Amino acid sequence: MPRRSLPLALTIAVHVLLLACFYLARPAVPQLAGAGPQRSMLMLVLPKLLPVVKQEITKPVVRATARPQAPVARALPPRPAPDAPQAPVPVAVEPDAPLPDAFAAAPVAGDLAERARRAAGKIDRQLRAGKPVALSADARQARFERIMASAYIDKSNTLTVDRYESGDGVIIERLTRGGKSSCYMSGTINFVPGILRDSSKPKGVSCPPAEAGWTRK
Repeated sequence: MPRRSLPLALTIAVHVLLLACFYLARPAVPQLAGAGPQRSMLMLVLPKLLPVVKQEITKPVVRATARPQAPVARALPPRPAPDAPQAPVPVAVEPDAPLPDAFAAAPVAGDLAERARRAAGKIDRQLRAGKPVALSADARQARFERIMASAYIDKSNTLTVDRYESGDGVIIERLTRGGKSSCYMSGTINFVPGILRDSSKPKGVSCPPAEAGWTRK
């Protein structure tokens, strides 16, 4: 026999011996006289069924909502005691500026005209924002003629009178003789009695420029 069949044969022999011993060890059942062949009944016992437990449907427990608690009054911290009033710091009182004298001499009408002319020129420059004045062809020709006329020096004793009227009604007359000119203001619309004394009389003022717009009488 091959070596591999030896363990298998031994195993079969052991099992046969065990079965023989089992049958031999069983007690012999006596047979009744005249009895036929014996019948055996095999009863299978089923396991007991477990009782079915009914599951109760539990309702959801509704939790009672907590009621809002009343606000607890908190004790406020004690207020600090007021500080002692401090003494006021002395402030140096400056003397009032003196009031203008009502009886002081009023400014000369020529000064008023000069101030008005300067204010008008300043306002004009602000409106033009530094841009030169755009003159038409007629205005440029008239300006050229006035400059040429003023540049001419008349050495004779002939008296020429030129008239200039400003926007606020001030009338200035320029007297030219022998190449020398002098200007006088003859009147103004903004005449206030008591301020400009003897305004009807001509007063010497500074002459406006030659291109201001003179008209010869």
